[in-house]
Amino acid sequence: MKFECGLEIERRGIDMIPLIDVVFLLLVFFIYAMLSMTVHRAIDVRLPKVGESETVVDDYVAIGIDEENQLFLNNKPVAPDEIVPQLQSRTWVDADTPISIHGDSRSQLGTAVRILDLLRRHGHERVSLSVEQDDDGI
Repeated sequence: MKFECGLEIERRGIDMIPLIDVVFLLLVFFIYAMLSMTVHRAIDVRLPKVGESETVVDDYVAIGIDEENQLFLNNKPVAPDEIVPQLQSRTWVDADTPISIHGDSRSQLGTAVRILDLLRRHGHERVSLSVEQDDDGI
């Protein structure tokens, strides 16, 4: 036989503290996962330094120039006359797609200028040069 004394505890809903903890941990996990999946499409070069620069975060095409003036399109070696045909063969690249030239500071300036001119002649207006922030301000 069961007796009721009136001191039973009533559960009224869900306890929110553990739910908030779980949601917070999921948020931290997904933020960490997003930050670890960033894609760097250029070859490893030593960038020239400037005083101030603006960071571009859009989806872009990376053209790399190493210290021997060899060209790379998204980390793949390419000849100078093949850059435009390879850009045109990609379906997601159009005239508004940003293109970033990652030139090594030891490479010749003429190579970057020729690539910049070639891209501009074929309608690509959103072309930029990648640089690093200079600590000296010079």
